[in-house]
Amino acid sequence: ALQTLLYNKRNSISIIENLETNVDLPKTKTFYNICKNCGVSLDQKILVVTSEKTASLKLATRNIKNVELIAASNLNTFSLLKAKQVLMTPLAVNDIKEIYCG
Repeated sequence: ALQTLLYNKRNSISIIENLETNVDLPKTKTFYNICKNCGVSLDQKILVVTSEKTASLKLATRNIKNVELIAASNLNTFSLLKAKQVLMTPLAVNDIKEIYCG
């Protein structure tokens, strides 16, 4: 079910390089600027999938209403169904391939 859902959402998935390292300061504005530069609208539900949830990334995303941060190992169909836009890191994509397609 998860593979099919990822396939169906392929047009709304964006890959962001080094998201974990780009958000080195736990500031909401830093994450907001990354989304703005990538053309991601924060008016809709956004799922951020990383290989691991760093402390600064957790703190940077917790104050934004429509953003859910999840580790690739905890990815589930409910979170994917709720999200209109999915942001992933390349490491998260590799983790998903290993865990769910492997």
